[in-house]
Amino acid sequence: MEREITWSDDSLRQLKKFKKNRPKLSEDLTNFEKEFSKRRLPGDEITNIGDTLAKEHRMKDSSSNAGKSGGFRVYYRYNDFKVVVQGIYLRRELTQRVRNEIQAMLKREGPL
Repeated sequence: MEREITWSDDSLRQLKKFKKNRPKLSEDLTNFEKEFSKRRLPGDEITNIGDTLAKEHRMKDSSSNAGKSGGFRVYYRYNDFKVVVQGIYLRRELTQRVRNEIQAMLKREGPL
């Protein structure tokens, strides 16, 4: 059984902002969602958020030459049946303050 993938309102707003100047974003998102269809959860586990299971995944930005290392960071919560994408950020926008806010948001949202 595959996990259902949904996008939070915040992540949809972020996507809308990025789509304006990143023409290949739809292709990148399709590839991102295909990674879940292989029954694995891509990304690195985020710790210190209580009982919430969450990961940070590097996603390629095909609209630039940055690849995965300089591309997007996708933050999501998950359980055995569902994945909820909580946010998508450009790597260069991630400061320690933003990372702390993401961690606090994931903790606040709690487990699925």
